[in-house]
Amino acid sequence: MWIPSGVSHAGRVAGHIKIGSLYVDPVLAASLDPDCGILFVQPFLRELILRFDTESPPTKIDREREKRLVSVLLDELASAPLEPIHLPMPIDRRLRRLAESKIENPGMRFTIDE
Repeated sequence: MWIPSGVSHAGRVAGHIKIGSLYVDPVLAASLDPDCGILFVQPFLRELILRFDTESPPTKIDREREKRLVSVLLDELASAPLEPIHLPMPIDRRLRRLAESKIENPGMRFTIDE
């Protein structure tokens, strides 16, 4: 998912899932798409993202290499297809009624059986 800098957002996950975030400096991201959307991440881009999913900063020796990798990462992000976020409402009337209730009252909770 691509969420540009300055866009207010929140998220919640359920179950066993690993979430990673890649924060791009707004100055570096200026050439990237200004809209939110779903990025199609090909294997090469995925590996670049994982490469930067670290808490340890590069050593002095690695800084030039890191700059080159960041340039490649930005090129790959810029060329990744971006699909708009679209979650259609269910067609089934029962499920649609449930979805509408959930939109009206986001705090409502159900078990899978319910």
